[in-house]
Amino acid sequence: MHWLLIHVSGRLSDQLFPVCQTDAEEQGQLAFELPSWKLRLAAADEWREGEEFPFVIEAVPQNLPVTSEDAGQLQRRLFLLLSFIAGREVELGATAGLDSTGRVVWATWETPRIGTGQWRWCPDHLVNDALPELARGFTQLAADPTMEKVADRAINLNLTANGTQPLDVRIPVVASGLELVGWAVLQTQQWLTTDAVGKLNAAHMLRLLLQWANISIDMPSSFTALEARRAAFNNQPDEAGPDLLTTLRNNLVHPPKKLAKLEWPTDDEMKQAWRLGMHYLELVILRLLDYQGQYLPRLQLINKWVTDTETVPWAK
Repeated sequence: MHWLLIHVSGRLSDQLFPVCQTDAEEQGQLAFELPSWKLRLAAADEWREGEEFPFVIEAVPQNLPVTSEDAGQLQRRLFLLLSFIAGREVELGATAGLDSTGRVVWATWETPRIGTGQWRWCPDHLVNDALPELARGFTQLAADPTMEKVADRAINLNLTANGTQPLDVRIPVVASGLELVGWAVLQTQQWLTTDAVGKLNAAHMLRLLLQWANISIDMPSSFTALEARRAAFNNQPDEAGPDLLTTLRNNLVHPPKKLAKLEWPTDDEMKQAWRLGMHYLELVILRLLDYQGQYLPRLQLINKWVTDTETVPWAK
């Protein structure tokens, strides 16, 4: 195989890509790179809503020969990158390997897995800038196989928690993602030793992780249900977002101490805890990938627009 042609299932962006001159005509293309590959993303001609393969990716290797294992690794990285940007699973469809003459010499396909999502940190108008920058972050992270696996799992947990399952399932999932990233980052950045990480509770580790990413731990003023829960059950004024999130997660996954006093969270408390946890997880993944651009804050007020984006808090 000399290059790959990969079909992408699911909506990614309705924005026009930068116009490039091809051998046949001008075409909108978005160029980016992943380890050992140069890639170009283009929208399918005259795509209509409901069609299965609205985008195609041309993948040219920087080194030959290309094996099926190389192709599989690229597919996995593309799935993570595109799905994280879309806020839901954007599965890859048929992938064809071509020789130097353009003849198909290898192909693989399976039933596309297209998920649903509740929110996008990367709205359409950010995709052209965010995709190449995040791809550079993936490439840098791939130099450390352990951290690449951590990012892989964290993104998959993020996608699951951003789905449509019941909130009392999604909250523990997002908390697991935060614990995973905290466990990896605090050791890799030498903020804590392995022994010290094992002695921290989840709230303390999350506080340190957010400090590393320059993310505020203060509770949003509009999250009145969580604040009322803190006052009713804990009455500790110095508790902040990480403490309330992890305590509520524990209330969901562990049996109550007394049947007569369940202390299970209300719907409003769970909605606010889920939004807060997803806000943390999206941002720490972006920080892990050294993203310096714009994002759409999950905690913004409902009456704001999709164009009301902000720069990530750690931007240089």
